[in-house]
Amino acid sequence: MKLLASDLDLTLLFKNENGKVYIKDEDIKAIADFQNSGNLFGVSTGRGIHTASGEVIGNIRADFYVVNSGGAIYDRDINIIEENTLSKPRLLELYAELTRKDDIIIYCKNDTYALRFVDRDLKGKKPVNSIDEINDEIYSISLKLWDEACACAEAERLKDKWGEEFAVFQNQVYVDICKKGCSKGAAVLKAAHILGVKEGDISVIGDSYNDISMFEAVENSYTFDYSDEEVKKKTKRTVKSVAECIYDIMNS
Repeated sequence: MKLLASDLDLTLLFKNENGKVYIKDEDIKAIADFQNSGNLFGVSTGRGIHTASGEVIGNIRADFYVVNSGGAIYDRDINIIEENTLSKPRLLELYAELTRKDDIIIYCKNDTYALRFVDRDLKGKKPVNSIDEINDEIYSISLKLWDEACACAEAERLKDKWGEEFAVFQNQVYVDICKKGCSKGAAVLKAAHILGVKEGDISVIGDSYNDISMFEAVENSYTFDYSDEEVKKKTKRTVKSVAECIYDIMNS
């Protein structure tokens, strides 16, 4: 039995010219072929479970979900397997030092919140003006910066100042923050162990810097022709689609 953990945005999920999210038909078919052959397919994302499962269900049936950049793991029926929550007082201190204090997504156990959104889609998110308004367990937050260079600089600054308490990952123009010790890579290994999959039978695929922890944790790693060169250097092989990755795994 083999296992593939896939990132979501710009790996499995794309947007058309009207902003509608879709999964490529070829990828849907390949995932079905992979699972029908007795293998496991799961999601590994910086999103929370509510937005991650909402985009996936109806197209495919994931066997597991690694969400919040590794802050939580769910099974195929959306039952929680593991969770890691952030300290609200310490998060408030970190927030006070952010370069940008709006356009922040806060992923919680029961809901997803939009903190001071500016001209962004609120679909599936509850608007709030302060972290203090949230009465829920917080798994992770996602900051939106102005461009990738700003996101890189903010991620490095936060790692230097807060790296002993928080895990910080750049994801294109975003910076994802979760509990120290959490990562996509560590959570994928935990999910695979729970599901009875040997480490040598695990594969991962992603497109960006926040996927590097998966590439470093798993030998069988894939990224795309369009990924940044620094991301490509961390992986075993580049492909054009999730479908190509799946059939390469099945034929190996």
